[in-house]
Amino acid sequence: MENVGTEEIESGLLKNLQDLRRREEQIATLEKILEERQQNLTAREQDFQIETARRQAEALEEYWKKLEELRQLAVQQQEAELEKIRQAAESENADRRAELDKFEQELQDFQAQLESERKALKFEKQRLQKIEDGLSERQANLDDEVSEKIEDRVESFESQLQTARDELERLRQELRAKEIELNDYAAFQSVYGSTPAILQKKMQDLQSENAGLRDELGQRPGAEVQQECSQLKSECARLRNELENQRAQFQNLQQQTVEIETLRNDNTILRASNDSLKDSLEQRDDLIARQDAQIKRLMASEITPAEREKRMDSLRVSYLGDRAFNAPKIAPEDLQGVDEIEWLEKISSACKDYGIFFPQRVLYAFHTAFKIANWSTITVLAGVSGTGKSELPRLYSAFGGFNFIPVAVQPNWDSQESMLGFFNSIDNKFDAQPVLRFLYECTENFDNNMAVVLLDEMNLAHVEHYFADFLSKLETRRSLTGDNLPKIYVNLGAGVEPYGLKLKRNILWCGTMNQDETTKALSDKVLDRGIVINFPRPRELRDRKGAMNLDNFCQKIGVTPMSMALWNSWRVPRVDFEGKQLEKLIEYRRLLEKMNDYLSHAGRAIGHRVWQSIAHYVVNYPTVRAEFNKTPAGDLPSEMEEAIHTAVEDQIVQKVMPKLRGIDTRGKTRENCLDKIKDLLHSASFNLDKDFERACEMGYGQFMWGSAEYIEDDESSAAAEVVTNDEGGADGTD
Repeated sequence: MENVGTEEIESGLLKNLQDLRRREEQIATLEKILEERQQNLTAREQDFQIETARRQAEALEEYWKKLEELRQLAVQQQEAELEKIRQAAESENADRRAELDKFEQELQDFQAQLESERKALKFEKQRLQKIEDGLSERQANLDDEVSEKIEDRVESFESQLQTARDELERLRQELRAKEIELNDYAAFQSVYGSTPAILQKKMQDLQSENAGLRDELGQRPGAEVQQECSQLKSECARLRNELENQRAQFQNLQQQTVEIETLRNDNTILRASNDSLKDSLEQRDDLIARQDAQIKRLMASEITPAEREKRMDSLRVSYLGDRAFNAPKIAPEDLQGVDEIEWLEKISSACKDYGIFFPQRVLYAFHTAFKIANWSTITVLAGVSGTGKSELPRLYSAFGGFNFIPVAVQPNWDSQESMLGFFNSIDNKFDAQPVLRFLYECTENFDNNMAVVLLDEMNLAHVEHYFADFLSKLETRRSLTGDNLPKIYVNLGAGVEPYGLKLKRNILWCGTMNQDETTKALSDKVLDRGIVINFPRPRELRDRKGAMNLDNFCQKIGVTPMSMALWNSWRVPRVDFEGKQLEKLIEYRRLLEKMNDYLSHAGRAIGHRVWQSIAHYVVNYPTVRAEFNKTPAGDLPSEMEEAIHTAVEDQIVQKVMPKLRGIDTRGKTRENCLDKIKDLLHSASFNLDKDFERACEMGYGQFMWGSAEYIEDDESSAAAEVVTNDEGGADGTD
């Protein structure tokens, strides 16, 4: 039995040993298979790595080929653009060269003519100089000779003339004596008659007297003396003739002297003309040199980066200087304690202390319009001159910690360059306007601080001419996130890469407008993308002691810079109403839809953008926001309902009423459109009846909204309520 048991054990062990060996063989086979598979796997991994490397190399090669093709395409496009620029420059250069050639030819002709005139002038000058020298010498000698001869002859003539005058005077006296005697004889004869005895006696007396006279005559000079006297008379006449000839020669010499002086004056004038021509020639040479430099500049194939940086320097000149607000980074937990309503009340209180009062609804509307800048890119303030349209943005920015720039719009603005600046090709530099330097500074250096740009009297020029690109790109900004922002490209000159000004969300835009014959009407493009806030006319004119220095006033009250983080904490990017709140908002949307139906009778319509702006305005309105934050989700207490009603009323005036301008206030449009809209607004309890009637009356047959009595009524009722509450409290205390 023991042997049987041992054999079974041995056979069992042998069987187990065989099984074990078989398993070892199977394991060895499996290990060999595993090793072969491992080798195959290693080989496949190597092949895969080789294939992967090959594919990567092929992909990389394909990528480099595509990159090379793109580079070549970019190079070709750049070369094509450069070729266009070069061709334009060459065309302009050819035109300028033709003008320069023509100018040079004219200049050469002018120089030849000038040289000919200069030679003729020189010859004439030498001839005149010789004539002048000869005349001077002749005049000197002639003056001496004439003076000497005249003196001698005049002396001799005067002596002889004096003798002749004495003799003539004596003969005249004798003649007068004879005439007296003859008169006496005639008188005697008339008295005594012609009796011979008497006449004989008288004859004897006369003969006796005649004898005496003969004796006296015998004693007088003889014929020689008389001949000499005659000669003296002839000599005197000759001397007189000679004197007249000398006088004539002297007059001729004087005439020649006058002609010489005239020639001298002409010579002086020609010299001045010559100097003027020389100056003109120098100016033309300078002009040619500048034009050559400009041509060289235009012919340059490319501008170096240093040149672009040099042109960019005018953008980097600070506009704000020491007045800049620079808000520090604020942690989210530090924003919880800043209440929007309290901040607005501080702004209102600071304005009053400064001496200017703004209605609360105007301040809230202005603030809310800035909050929805993604939907209404520009806020326009309209109203009576002197009510504070320009002061509101200035004081809001100063007391709220916004960087601020006022821009006076000019009537000749016809492009974006008019507002931002342009490249001055004459001085080869970029002239950046203050608003561009402000935008650069606020986007590059103070992008964490909010900033406001005021376009003062923005409708003096067509807004679409200088602000169209901003309007379009500011509208596209709301669909973009993060740093993916649209850019305004500022042209720095030909051949220079333009500067891309990012339209960051820290820049807010507003403007003021007047409505008179000097201004342009705002187009639908501007009205759709903006909000028009009408200032109420003042019912009570307020005094003001004097204007204070704003910087000193801000230092006195202390101003905290407005950071983007705080500003964004007040903004609501989407409509977050629900429940009854959303139902109320939909109710107002249906009101707008009915209004749109009535507008169809006048060929007008309200677009989707208007309603979207209204909805975002409502949810961002400060009092709506304050009630929303303390109200359970979906509930609609009376305070919140009233705040929503106020916000919608604002938006109907700001967004819808400007769309009605120009509608005929008579006939069917008045009956089917304007009256229906007025009844609709009245049924919805909007306090707009007075302003609506005024808009129908003041436009000379056309609808023109330009008043804000609803704000005055609201402010008056609010003031009356405050007074009533104060009186009631006082009575209860007493």
